[in-house]
Amino acid sequence: TGLDPLLDQLVGICIYTRNQKGSYIPLNHIGYLTHEKLGGQLPLDFVAGEFKRLFEKRPEIDMFNATFDIRFLRHNQMPTVYCTWDGSIAARLMNENEPDNRLKKLHQKYVLDGKEDEFAFDELFKGIKFNLIPLDTAYLYAAHDPVVTTELCDFQRPYLTYDPTCDNMARNGMNGAAWVFHNIEMPCVEVVADMEDNGILFDFEYNRQLVTKYHKLLDERESDFNKVCEKYADKIQKYRDAHANDCKLENPINIKSTDQLAILFYDILGYELFYDKKKKQNTRSTAEEQLLKLDTDVTRSVLAYREFSTLVSTFIDKMPDCVNPNDGKVHCKFNQYGADTGR
Repeated sequence: TGLDPLLDQLVGICIYTRNQKGSYIPLNHIGYLTHEKLGGQLPLDFVAGEFKRLFEKRPEIDMFNATFDIRFLRHNQMPTVYCTWDGSIAARLMNENEPDNRLKKLHQKYVLDGKEDEFAFDELFKGIKFNLIPLDTAYLYAAHDPVVTTELCDFQRPYLTYDPTCDNMARNGMNGAAWVFHNIEMPCVEVVADMEDNGILFDFEYNRQLVTKYHKLLDERESDFNKVCEKYADKIQKYRDAHANDCKLENPINIKSTDQLAILFYDILGYELFYDKKKKQNTRSTAEEQLLKLDTDVTRSVLAYREFSTLVSTFIDKMPDCVNPNDGKVHCKFNQYGADTGR
């Protein structure tokens, strides 16, 4: 029903074995109008028992974004799942500059050679939760996913199968990438799942102290900006009078509004325009780079405000909303292999 393994509900499970049909196991579909559980679904405890029996055989299991699935199954009464090949991690190792790392797009590009369309869930169901999709329709979509996953993993296997008899630079360096995949990345999958499940306790009392402290500092910085603007009150009022019918300036000027700041900088105070090398034209920029170059009392007061504004809006005010209500923890998404900066 969503993307949070701790709060959202498991609706069904997709499985596939080579040379068989893709299968979908419905668990928690409900009627679109009645919201009553639909018939023709398997009991969760029965499915869990069968998966436990299957996993005891230790078959090879291909997945895509395995951490997500492992966590979702784990928190919905399923036995611990393991993964032997994660197509998402393999894709990053094969091409770290891949423009689109979604399963369907990768399958379309590498397995279908770009010849067919691969529709994502939102493109087909327009935001409807999957538990509201009728069983026959859900099967057509969901049973295709494990087939696509297996076909993509099969495409990747020749490139990331490690040969201990070869140098790591063999096969254009792919032998080394294969070693990393099997000895570093895949063993980390379950560790990452545990890290995300464990989460980090959030100190609400300390957050309240920070809210009081930094909102006060933010108000002081905004007051400083307004005081600086008072030095140019005559110019500002002249602009207001000239644009009385369509004046966009609030009173006092809204320091959060880039449009109002641009008017202040370029129309009222006459600052030099910023030349954008990419666009190859002058722009009315209010970005930090331009404000640092201008280095006036007004721009310095705006930068001083923004220093705390970003801290308050991005972290101090928002972090409580990120806390899981059931355990009081923040459960981060750890990007195991995907930060383009290498973090």
